[in-house]
Amino acid sequence: MWLHTRADAEIEGGIMGSGRGLAQLAQHAAAWGESLLYLLVLLSLVRLMPYRYWRWTHKLMGIPFAFASWHFFTSEKPYANVSAWGWWFGVFMIAGIAAYLARVVIRDAVAPGVPYRVVGVEHTAMVTELVMEPAGQRALRHRPGQFAFIKLNQPGLREPHAFSIASPPTDRHLRFIIRDLGDWTRRLRTVELVGADVHVEGPYGRFRPLGARPRPTIWIAGGVGITPFLSAIDGIPSGDSAPHLFYAVRSREDAPGLDELEEAERQGRLHLHVYPSAEGRRLTPDELQAAFGEGGLAGHHVALCGPHGLVQVIEDKARGLGARRIHHEGFDMRRGVGPELD
Repeated sequence: MWLHTRADAEIEGGIMGSGRGLAQLAQHAAAWGESLLYLLVLLSLVRLMPYRYWRWTHKLMGIPFAFASWHFFTSEKPYANVSAWGWWFGVFMIAGIAAYLARVVIRDAVAPGVPYRVVGVEHTAMVTELVMEPAGQRALRHRPGQFAFIKLNQPGLREPHAFSIASPPTDRHLRFIIRDLGDWTRRLRTVELVGADVHVEGPYGRFRPLGARPRPTIWIAGGVGITPFLSAIDGIPSGDSAPHLFYAVRSREDAPGLDELEEAERQGRLHLHVYPSAEGRRLTPDELQAAFGEGGLAGHHVALCGPHGLVQVIEDKARGLGARRIHHEGFDMRRGVGPELD
């Protein structure tokens, strides 16, 4: 009996020691994970970091989350893991880890998106236009104003980048208009892309150029910010309710989609106002006031897409003219400290 009791005590002590060891290991992992979390958040705010590295500050976020979850289950708490509070926190932690694995591991490695093939490429001074057709029976289904990530199966171009979709939802082909703004976009101009395989992930976004209900509409676009509006013009009926588009460009020759916008105006589906800075015309808040007057935008739906500075000043003016339904596309994916060098 003494031997049996002593053996039980030794086993119990071993189990408790093992439990304490796991708890201490989880505590160290949680401390390391906390430091990693702070570091990743700090790095993600530094815009000087190239995009290809910046992406990893988000992909690695699941690691400190997993360490924190492990620490939660092994640490001493005023309630048990199987209690109501334990289940409350546990469900969210398990769901978070499952979502991370599904998005970062399974989605990126196993199901990276809908397969497409590049069938058309056109380069202008500052813009590359890509046209893609589905590589199989499945095609992306999108609404006007949405965007997608494209992953080109070409050396140096495999990292995913997000672009607004310029083609209408009725077209099985996808069209992207890409401004030369960094090292990845410059490489597009140096390789043969026709016939290249592409994975398209999406669509994403809730930007609505035409709004949820029919009403007078104002569009403001700057440069390649015209792309979500190009995807919407085929769905506009001709008549007095045609949107007014204020389009700020560097020059008419470099203005993406200008030909089709002018055709839409001839068909009565659009009122087009072009402001080429090379000709001394600039889109300013005063242009809106001159066109509509004080309070003239009350009841209008206003949609804006373009550089942040342009969108900000025009949005403020539109509110001053009575607009209350204003949507703008997040043109810049990265917000933080310093200039974005790539």
